[in-house]
Amino acid sequence: MTLTLDTEITTTANSNLVKFGEGTLVFAEGNVNSHARMRIQEGVLEVFDDNQLGKAGGLLTLNGGTVRFRGDTTSSRKITVRGPGGQINADDGHTVTWDNEVNGSGVLTKGGDGTLVLNADNSMKGLVVGAGITEMTDHRGIGESGASLTLRGARARFTSSFTSETTNCGSAPRAAPSPSPTDTRSPGTVVSPTPGPPPR
Repeated sequence: MTLTLDTEITTTANSNLVKFGEGTLVFAEGNVNSHARMRIQEGVLEVFDDNQLGKAGGLLTLNGGTVRFRGDTTSSRKITVRGPGGQINADDGHTVTWDNEVNGSGVLTKGGDGTLVLNADNSMKGLVVGAGITEMTDHRGIGESGASLTLRGARARFTSSFTSETTNCGSAPRAAPSPSPTDTRSPGTVVSPTPGPPPR
């Protein structure tokens, strides 16, 4: 089921907006919403830009749900990914740039054929790139120390050189590849292992 809201959401200054249910909620293009925090518990929230997620700098929490971006956008809000995990989809031909930290006890999944740019040092449990491209400066974009980077027929692009002895890369979380556990990347490196199943 899909519900499309054609009007803006106006709330009190310290309000929360929570998306429940396995269906899809669409915020119509051009609407600017004013709620303080957004939480996606289930299903999919479709937006065109960051302004539709609430006031600038407000927290976005993913607790098993997905936010799909249908246009280019840049966000300065933090994301908390809880235990069930969460997903960000960027549509084909579009770039979603995230300048603030992604934290929490869950794993972030990237879906959609577009590009997700993670500019901050993040601290979530790990990163799964299920489609398209995810760009990061170095291994600190993947998450906390020891976080796993999992690629499922998709690509991760690093823009700076780095050496990491803790990041696990593969089509599923696993120990660092032999012969050396040291993972060294150069600027512009694209990591692309054997394709695996797409994200749900």
